[in-house]
Amino acid sequence: MRVLVFIHRYLPAYKSGGPLKSIQGLVDYLGDEVEFSIIASDRDSGDTTSFPGIETGTWVEKGTSRVWYTQDFSYPTLQPALQDAHWDV
Repeated sequence: MRVLVFIHRYLPAYKSGGPLKSIQGLVDYLGDEVEFSIIASDRDSGDTTSFPGIETGTWVEKGTSRVWYTQDFSYPTLQPALQDAHWDV
């Protein structure tokens, strides 16, 4: 099964707490059975710069998932990510 997740903050973010930890828990628990693709911000809560060493605008392998980091959640910016594959959920 292929799952697409939109979440404002994801690893290596840590300031957002609950939602980030919930998605991280799902990926850790189901990552061997479910293919997670996550679209998330390229910075942590309150930060004005991107995470150091994180590539934006492309899929990045992160453990058993892949993440598309972006600053802009508009459709034109995310269109390449959304055209990349088809998801079940």
